[in-house]
Amino acid sequence: MARSKVPGRNDPPRHIRARELRKEEKKAKLARQRKYTNEARAKRRISIDPNVPSWARTFVNAIRAFGEAQEIDQMIAANLAAEAKAEAKNTLDIDAQTYEATY
Repeated sequence: MARSKVPGRNDPPRHIRARELRKEEKKAKLARQRKYTNEARAKRRISIDPNVPSWARTFVNAIRAFGEAQEIDQMIAANLAAEAKAEAKNTLDIDAQTYEATY
């Protein structure tokens, strides 16, 4: 790589920049091809058992969604309780410090 005469400018020559651009385009093209192969599609696809009626699948999906929502609600309640506990402890510490300072 040749040094440019302008201080602070360290660009590679045009042919090297073009070669690197082609490499990046080729990587992007290969990534797209990997994404849309039959194997990748099969991994993303959810298999549906033809022996299970559609209402049963819907029912199971509703139960799973309810369970996940309940878990999220429990996590939120636990976080709120922990924050309240920490806030109460901080308030008690501040009250104790002000009490010691005044007496």
